[in-house]
Amino acid sequence: MLDSPGSRDAAPASPPPAVSTPGTISLRTPGRQAVRSAAIFHGRAFVATLGKLAHSPINTALTVGLIGTALALPFALYLVVDALTVMTGRWDQGAEIAVFLDQAVSDRDAAALAQSIEMHPDVETVRVQGRDDVLRDFQAITGVEGLFAEFGRENPLPPVIIVDARGRVPDTRARPKLQALVHELERRQGVALVELDTQWLGRVQAVLHVLHRAVVVLSALLGASLLLVIGNVVGTMVEQQRDEIALARTCGGTDSFVRRPFTYAGATLGAAGGWVAWLVLALSAGALAGPVEALLALYPGSLGLTGIGGPSALALLGIGGAIGWIAAWAAATRALRRDEI
Repeated sequence: MLDSPGSRDAAPASPPPAVSTPGTISLRTPGRQAVRSAAIFHGRAFVATLGKLAHSPINTALTVGLIGTALALPFALYLVVDALTVMTGRWDQGAEIAVFLDQAVSDRDAAALAQSIEMHPDVETVRVQGRDDVLRDFQAITGVEGLFAEFGRENPLPPVIIVDARGRVPDTRARPKLQALVHELERRQGVALVELDTQWLGRVQAVLHVLHRAVVVLSALLGASLLLVIGNVVGTMVEQQRDEIALARTCGGTDSFVRRPFTYAGATLGAAGGWVAWLVLALSAGALAGPVEALLALYPGSLGLTGIGGPSALALLGIGGAIGWIAAWAAATRALRRDEI
């Protein structure tokens, strides 16, 4: 018997069941299970990729060695250039001007001239080397004593004034002031020669700029070569697994599903090459430790491959893995878009 409309209207609707705390936990469980399932799936794909690479150990070792060598070359050059830059930056780069006086100028006249030079606003300090001091330094440098004994007590070497200017040699803005100071000192009475030796530092800095640019160019060229090498390896792997790819696509596998093992292979090869590059650099730094210490004893500053450590290893692993992943993704995508696969 059908209910009357009134009876249906009077019957209250049953309230929805309240969601209890256990129900709330069950709602979150599928999300956690999805994350766990994705992690297991990616882990299995990665392990399967390692197994495929292990099936051809010689080819894999050669590829990893090639990648490591290509990564080590620009990184080693960068470390050397960076160390040289740090060393030259810690050198005393104050502008020192040597003012050589005429032979007729006495030590007293040299001291008076030094006092007048010290009043210049672009001069920081002034030091005077008398005739005896100049002769003593000359004998210490040349190792010749008693050379001027035939002159009796007469010293033929003139006094020298050492001027420390306020400008710094590497500062391009201070160079015009330094040149103006040199020209002004040359016009002083009793001055025979004024010497400001800054060309050596300019040459060193020019060479460092060229080396920095060479690091960038070499890195770009070797990076492009690594993309081609890893892409060729992955392309060969795709061709060898044509049947598996066709079966996976028949079962509904997407391009990302099919491409994933190949990107893992490229990233693994690149990261392994980065580890090899770090190992090569560490061994090279150990072999060069003795000559580097001898160089440090001659020049102030710091020149050592101190950058070879944990951060450098992580950087090489990351760079190699990224290059390998990009090359593998591009090669696999190109192969999967062909009509025959």
